[in-house]
Amino acid sequence: MGTFTYWKTDKGNFMFNLAASNKAVLLVSSTPYKTKPGCLGGIESIARFAGSDIEDQTLVRKQESLKAPRWEVYKDKAEKFRFRLIANNGNNIAIAEDSYTTKAACLNGIESVRRNVEKYDVVFSDGKPK
Repeated sequence: MGTFTYWKTDKGNFMFNLAASNKAVLLVSSTPYKTKPGCLGGIESIARFAGSDIEDQTLVRKQESLKAPRWEVYKDKAEKFRFRLIANNGNNIAIAEDSYTTKAACLNGIESVRRNVEKYDVVFSDGKPK
């Protein structure tokens, strides 16, 4: 069972992350939310869209872009693998907390998110969790 933790930033916005039962952070919100209800809606969207298809943007021959909602697997500037979740409105709502050295590990990260949102808790934290 995963745990979504949300917090208020120094600028008054809200952010969240998802941690697995072993406390490893799997993903973080990609942008700050102006309101607490907006942040909680983002958390609900993660759970709702977790089962979406995966678009592999690392392929030499690019596949046709999938309709949102979707996961995207891509390479960052350091040539490491990452994932992000695109909501049905096309907004990027969450990104991988860390990069992965292999595509297989990145895909396992998505699967871990999927498992951890089948049943989850939501908790508030005073400041960003460590």
